[in-house]
Amino acid sequence: MEFSDYIRVLRRSWVLLVVAALIGGGGAAVVALKQTPSYDAESSVVVTLSSASDLNQLSAGSTYLAQVVNTYAGIATKPVVLDPVRSSLGLTVSTTKLASEITITTTGTDTLIAIAVKDSSPTRAAAIANGVAEQLAKSVSEISPTRGGSAPVKISTVEAAQAPKAPSSPNVPLTLLIGVVAGFALALVFAILRAVLDTRVRRPEDAQAVTDRPVLGGIAHSSAVKKNPLVMRNEPTGRLAEEFRSLRTNLQFLDVDRSLKSMVISSSTEGEGKTTTAVNLALAIADTDADVLIIDADLRRPRVADSLLLDGAVGLTDVLIGRVDLDDALQQWGNGEITVLPAGTIPPNPNELLQSEAMKRLLESLEDRFGSIVIDAPPLLPVSDAAILSHRAAGTIMVCAAGHATKGQLADAIGKVERVGGRVLGVVLTKLPVKGADASSYVRYEYSSRVGKSRSRRDAKRAAALKTREV
Repeated sequence: MEFSDYIRVLRRSWVLLVVAALIGGGGAAVVALKQTPSYDAESSVVVTLSSASDLNQLSAGSTYLAQVVNTYAGIATKPVVLDPVRSSLGLTVSTTKLASEITITTTGTDTLIAIAVKDSSPTRAAAIANGVAEQLAKSVSEISPTRGGSAPVKISTVEAAQAPKAPSSPNVPLTLLIGVVAGFALALVFAILRAVLDTRVRRPEDAQAVTDRPVLGGIAHSSAVKKNPLVMRNEPTGRLAEEFRSLRTNLQFLDVDRSLKSMVISSSTEGEGKTTTAVNLALAIADTDADVLIIDADLRRPRVADSLLLDGAVGLTDVLIGRVDLDDALQQWGNGEITVLPAGTIPPNPNELLQSEAMKRLLESLEDRFGSIVIDAPPLLPVSDAAILSHRAAGTIMVCAAGHATKGQLADAIGKVERVGGRVLGVVLTKLPVKGADASSYVRYEYSSRVGKSRSRRDAKRAAALKTREV
């Protein structure tokens, strides 16, 4: 993943990250509030010589102190010191438990001994620290070897412990911060793993990772398309209409050395917008004054006639079996803008009809009569109809809905076309999000209203004619 991919993950999963951080902070707050507060108190003592008459004695005594200071520090947590402290303070805890609350620290060659006590009571913590310091001084004087009737060293308190005003733990702000960071981090890991393991085609880059064929264009997602699929006429100045014009232009410059008279429009699975793409692409090509024919070759679930508000009772299947003549099955739409060959009667054997010699001859004759032929075919993975047609047409355009098909499904569909000798012209991404982290650059540019109005007068007239026809 590149840096931009991580940014997209953050943008796509920001709600999850915020919720996880809040949950982590809330959980940490509950834990912190349920903990018993503890207080730290610390006293310090110093180990010194009782007396030294000259420099030589002082030097030798300092060496001696450095050797015994750790020993005296170890005595501070022994029963010889703690038992008297327990008795004097009236503590009910055991000596072992009391020793676990005490931390003794020395600093190498320094003769200072720090006595730190952690307790649930601030006054008791200070009393224990001071009590240990006093009793340590007494115990050392009792157990140290005497010289001339007195111990050679003595322990003096240099800093008495004071009752702390605030608990040392739990540190509520720090605990909350740790909870928030932990929740955010776990959610981030989950979001990254989800993005890495997500095999759906969501962006042009995902399609380009599957095939070396180009991404011919992107069609933005619009909830209005389901009710009004003819965006080239209903909204000629809109974003979607311009995207179909861009698709038309890309096809014109795709291969100038080869004729692209007949194009199969298919997809990996159903529901990816192939029929909407086929109809609007045909209308976009017709805007260049080309003679366009659209064939509904989806003999299982035909939708072209319904999209164009035509009667689809007679069409392709009736021509193939010789029931009607071709000219009787062809219908003009939009004052002759495009010619339509509906699917006709749904047959029990669509696969056999599409691979018949009659279909081959029909397509050859239609290519002689029309400048461009757009063929709406069934999805490639459920049935093999589109693969049969792709072998006979100039090329196949794969329609892939963003977030719908997986990379594996797109690769299998393309492979199905190529295995029968068909040519995949490219991929058209549909239902691309226009907002959010996955918004594509394909769908971020559109006309200003002034330019759109001046350019689309002819399209507006055609839209008006269509509405009159519907009435």
